[in-house]
Amino acid sequence: MESIKTFKFKPSLSRNNIIGGGILLVIGIILGVLTMRFMPAILGILFVFIGIKQQSMEVIRFLDKHLEIRLAPISGIKLIRYTDISNVDVVNNKRIEIQALILDKNKTTKIPLNSFTEEDQKAILSELSLYTQAIEKTI
Repeated sequence: MESIKTFKFKPSLSRNNIIGGGILLVIGIILGVLTMRFMPAILGILFVFIGIKQQSMEVIRFLDKHLEIRLAPISGIKLIRYTDISNVDVVNNKRIEIQALILDKNKTTKIPLNSFTEEDQKAILSELSLYTQAIEKTI
């Protein structure tokens, strides 16, 4: 299946994880040498890994018949068919709530808008409105 459009998190989000993880790693190594407890260093490595993974991760993919959402590097992918979407709401210009029928249950998927660039935010909203209008026309 070909991707029609894909969206990634804004670069500053992953940069913050890498910088924060690097600082935590240095502090963890220093504390580890002094106290023989390396947990902060392990958390630092985890944050750096998450930041690096976020840079290349496609968060939202609009495909022919469905939408793929993956908000975290180690989370699963949520697949939502366009025909299963019942409602799309924008809450306080901060997040999108997609209500859809998933496995015979009405579930809400939340997407944080402030994690994307302004240009991507507008594109995501326009892409979702295209599919929800197409759904309304077929019903």
